[in-house]
This record gives sequence, C-alpha cells and structure tokens, in this order.
Amino acid sequence: MLKRTLLVAVAMIVAVTAYGQRWQLESDGPGIVWEVNQENIPHSDHIEMTGEMMSVVMRWGVDELGAFTQERSLVFPLLRTIPNNTHASLMYRVATDIPSLLGVNGLVLQAEKVEKVKLDGALIVESLWHIGKKNTGSARKAAPTPVLKMTRTIFPSRRMPMMCERYTLRNITEKPIAISIPNFAQTAQTDPAKGVDGAYCIRTEILGDGFYNLAPNAELTFDVICQAYRAVDRPVKTDVAAELEARMDFVHGNIDKCLILDTPDDVIDREFRFSKIRAAESIINTRGGYMHAPGGESYYAAIWANDQAEYVNPFFPFLGYDVGNMSAIN
Repeated sequence: MLKRTLLVAVAMIVAVTAYGQRWQLESDGPGIVWEVNQENIPHSDHIEMTGEMMSVVMRWGVDELGAFTQERSLVFPLLRTIPNNTHASLMYRVATDIPSLLGVNGLVLQAEKVEKVKLDGALIVESLWHIGKKNTGSARKAAPTPVLKMTRTIFPSRRMPMMCERYTLRNITEKPIAISIPNFAQTAQTDPAKGVDGAYCIRTEILGDGFYNLAPNAELTFDVICQAYRAVDRPVKTDVAAELEARMDFVHGNIDKCLILDTPDDVIDREFRFSKIRAAESIINTRGGYMHAPGGESYYAAIWANDQAEYVNPFFPFLGYDVGNMSAIN
C-alpha cells in the first residue's frame, strides 16, 4: 500500500512539474506563452472570451503529432431559446477545419506542427505547415516539406454577435508559392419551434478568398467569422482588422491601464491582470441594459445575484471601468 501511494505521489509531482513548465510569462509583453515541444504534448485546454453580444468557449489543444485542434462553443445570449428562462441563450458548436480548405501549389496542407500558443486578449497560435509532393516519378516517396508559417488570432467581436479568426500566412520557402483560399460559407439553421424569434442561423464564412502568388518571406492575411442571427435577417460583413483593434484597445487601452497590481511575485501580478480582463469583458449589452455574465456556457444576460452583487460589482469601482460600473448600477 505504501509503495503504491509513493508511486501515485511521484506521478502527481511529475505531472505538476510538466504542467508548470508549459506556460511561461511573456518576456516582452503582458501575456503568457507556451513553447510547444514533444515533451509537453499532447495537451488540451479551454478558454472563454466574451464581447457585448456573444461569448465563445474555445476548446482547443495540441495532439500527440503536434497539430492544433479546436471546437468553437458559441453562445448568443440575445438570441433566446424556449423556454425563455435564465439559461435560454442560443448555443452552437462549430469545428470547421479552415486550414484543410486551403490549396498550396495545388496540394493540401498537412503535418502541422504548433510552435507557440499565446494568450493576451486573444488566443494566438503559431504553426508550421507542410505539403507533400506531386505523385510523379521519384517524388512519390518524398517526405512532406515545410512551406508556410501560419498565425491564428482568435477573439470575440466587442459589439457584434460574432467570433473572429484572423489567419496570417508567411511563405518560408525560397520560391513563390500559389495559395488558393476558397469562397466558403456554411449556414446551419435551428429548429424554429425552439426559438423565441423562430429559427436562428449560425454562419461560418471566409473573408478574403481568392488566388495569391506569395513571394518568399511575404505574408497574406484572410479572416473567418462565425455569427448568428434570426432567420428573417441577413448576415453581416465586418472589418476583422478593426474588430481586432477594438478588442486590443479594450484589453490594453482600458483594462491594462487601471488597477495595476505590483507585488514581488510576477506570476501573481499576471494572474491578477488576466482576472481583470475576464471580469470586465464578460458583460452583455441586453435589452435591459448592461448585465455581467459569469459565463461557463450557463450564466448570461440575466441577474445572477451572488455572482454579480456579492463578487464582481464591488470590484468594478476599484477597476474604474465605466461599462462595469453601469452593469453594477443596473
């Protein structure tokens, strides 16, 4: 029994040590980073990020081969479902694999290797991608070759019912590469009998499709948006670059400049900074005014008396965030 207990204790210590080595404080910024290598994968995680009209719980990970995995759990608190109670937010999960839709020199991307994951107001993922060879001659047995670096930046819109993803591709070869980004959109419709306003549509769409010749070391960017709306309405287009700027202005311009914790422990200071972001971002602009939303795919667009009145409302005046104060007064 003692031997078994010691083995379990050792295993827990090893696990905690490995976990502790995964995330590090960003040396040249206010975020945290994970430098991915074979010793710290596979690993799965999740993070919730919220705007004034939607929330997204990103279930993401890096598998044993080094590839990024993701499932977008989308929450739209202003699109009400039946019964229209305090948990009646429209929720829908999307797992569309955007990189698999791209063409590079007429081939599909493969053998992804995630190099770094960063959290700083957005989930930022940097990956190396490969392509195979044409199925001719000696190339049939050639190993995949690296062709591009991809940076994904994933975040919610500040004021629209929309999640945004920005993809930046950089050619890391010594020759131009041909990239085809498809004209892609998929729309799912919900059961009209289960919506207060009838059927709702959840639409995933690529912005910036086309054919591109990318010179060595050159970059190109395209965007993906996931939005929801009533079936009687039309989808909207947006400027994702402007959406990202608004999100980062909220994080760096508003929250980072207020109530800064400065202790001898940099980890605690960084943890406090992330707590400020989560508390302040999670406020929904409802028809009844601003309401703080504890989140967790359960608590949105309603009054949650203990979470709001006991916990976060006394915090907002110290933070000095005007929207937080308005939600507390409301």
